[in-house]
Amino acid sequence: MSRAKTKAILPILCSIALLFCAFGATYASGKNPEERSTATGIDMILERDGYIEGIWYPWFQHTWLGHCLTGNDMMADVLNSDNPLKVGLDQYGEINIYREIYNLKALGFNLLGYEGSPFGEGVIYDQNGDVLGIKEEYLNNVRRFLDICREVGMPVLWTVCFHTTAANDLYDDGRLIWDRVSQAYANPEVADHYAERFVKPLCKVLGEYPETVVMVSAGVELENEINDSEIGNYFDQRYNYGVTQEAMLYFINAVNSMVKKQLPNVDTTIASTSKDMSIYEGIDFDYIGKNHYTISAHAPDIAEMRGTTPMLVTEFGLGDGVVVEDEVWTIKQIQFRDNFVNAGYKGWMYWCWSNQGYGGPYDLLVAGGKSTTEFRAGAFTIKYNADYMKAMHKGEEIVLDAPVLFCNKGSGTVEWISSRQATKLSLLRSLDGGKSWKTLLKKVDPTEYEADFKGTYVDEVVANMQPDGTKVMYKMVAYDDDGNVRESEPSNNATVVGPPVNILANYNCSFEDGLDGWQEFGTNGETGNYTATIVDLGKDAPDGKKVLEFKQNTGKGEWSGIHMDGIDVKPNTQYKIILKYKIAPEAEFGYDVSDEVNKMSGYFFIRGIGADGTGTGKGDIYDESIACMYMLRGSKLEWKDDSISFKTNESGKLGLDLRCVHYLGVPVHYYIDSIELYEVL
Repeated sequence: MSRAKTKAILPILCSIALLFCAFGATYASGKNPEERSTATGIDMILERDGYIEGIWYPWFQHTWLGHCLTGNDMMADVLNSDNPLKVGLDQYGEINIYREIYNLKALGFNLLGYEGSPFGEGVIYDQNGDVLGIKEEYLNNVRRFLDICREVGMPVLWTVCFHTTAANDLYDDGRLIWDRVSQAYANPEVADHYAERFVKPLCKVLGEYPETVVMVSAGVELENEINDSEIGNYFDQRYNYGVTQEAMLYFINAVNSMVKKQLPNVDTTIASTSKDMSIYEGIDFDYIGKNHYTISAHAPDIAEMRGTTPMLVTEFGLGDGVVVEDEVWTIKQIQFRDNFVNAGYKGWMYWCWSNQGYGGPYDLLVAGGKSTTEFRAGAFTIKYNADYMKAMHKGEEIVLDAPVLFCNKGSGTVEWISSRQATKLSLLRSLDGGKSWKTLLKKVDPTEYEADFKGTYVDEVVANMQPDGTKVMYKMVAYDDDGNVRESEPSNNATVVGPPVNILANYNCSFEDGLDGWQEFGTNGETGNYTATIVDLGKDAPDGKKVLEFKQNTGKGEWSGIHMDGIDVKPNTQYKIILKYKIAPEAEFGYDVSDEVNKMSGYFFIRGIGADGTGTGKGDIYDESIACMYMLRGSKLEWKDDSISFKTNESGKLGLDLRCVHYLGVPVHYYIDSIELYEVL
């Protein structure tokens, strides 16, 4: 770990102390306590921490706002089967979501923002866009998601409405979305139906989690959809369709009023880009949210926006497409927070954990693959900043940072956030729920295990355990040369839960028997658009086995590759599939060539409809996918195990596709050692 970096951060943190004193006690309480008979969840966070440090959470790779709890029927005729917007809760897996939310909490975030219906997921429409009801599957998945947040102890800001501007490009310049999906904006009768038939039953489910759902937003940037002939479009005439301000405010008020009625002790807000918050003065929001992106890191002046309601920064970042060096990014994050505090905001929500895959321009993550702990240095600075501000709020002084363990569910790798002042560290493990502890590292030098604010240790005993559901707990103790000792708090003990017992299913392929059973689509061979053949890599292959060599020859044209149909599985059952593969040394990539380690190199689709073994190859590959692996963890340096969890459908059959990346225009080349299918119990 670099101690020089710590020194560079400390003066910035000291400036926060002065700012904190400047705005004083008014910042610690959200609203007049006489307004409600009981304190809200936001009140309690502000009382405990002094501010809201929020993070928006879209999960997995996606085109824009996140992945669906269920699909959108109105989009079914628009999205093709391999569109990443199809990836949902079952495909991504609850363990992945748990781990990511846990780690965001470890970074100091005390509120998780989640857009529950960015494309109208869960809404039942008729063909004209009237709202008929809410999908039961959607409500069940809302519960599954909130169960995870409750288990982690992460409060949630839930957005109930769609974010239609994000879907504009999918609908022929937006016309379809206005004709069918967004009638609730334009038609007061449909707005009432939306509030009664979708928002009301959703709020009943949200109300089952009073300690978790602490704030609800009526929407995101809905004023972007205002295209009023008298006042113009709020967002630079960006969209051809829209509604009057009066109609949009009716919709927002209908939604917010229903939320207030159903969830009387939950704060409400709206995430806005407007420069004039007075348009919302007639709506009973507890907070107004301001979305704000700028490379200058300044804070919007609350007085200039003519709003009297307490304000949050509901989204902030450096700006669309801005990519800066990590050092500058880190400085800007602290500057933002300084300026928001000084301006009198109650808190802020960062966009985002991971946008458009892993390592986008705004993201906390820098990983090219699926690591959830390869954070920018600035993410760790946010953690130290959060701890510092909480201590200031309580009138305490931090002499020694408490180490914080990340979640390592299902792994023997232990990772932690460093204690910057520590000169010795101890790591302990418990296999009996904390009754007894075994010392793994005893007062070791942190620099042997830490780099750039993160520590790593491989617990070989746990790594070699068969997955049997054993709970493994770790805790860390930090020491400095002055005799100070800080232990990771009990709530931050990283609980490692070995995955449930997995049963090897009836399809497992090692390619020892060649391409037996695999069918080709496209032209296989050196003169075709791809080549799939079995090769013996000798000692370079895992255990000396034969492997499948798969490469693209042309980079153009239709999908091409090989597929396997008719694999028998149990209907409506959770499965996991694991690929062991490696990208060839001479492979080219379709993305940034500055990093040759982790790149996209192909597609692996799991299909569940029409995969009955009767097809000849071409048409079957367009059947709907129930999961898709983008091979993001591919490496030229070593063999990788990549996996994806999914739930089968009613058919009792699976189909598997290995496909070339047909649109990147570059040849890809990788080796696959094995494909293993497991039933997850």
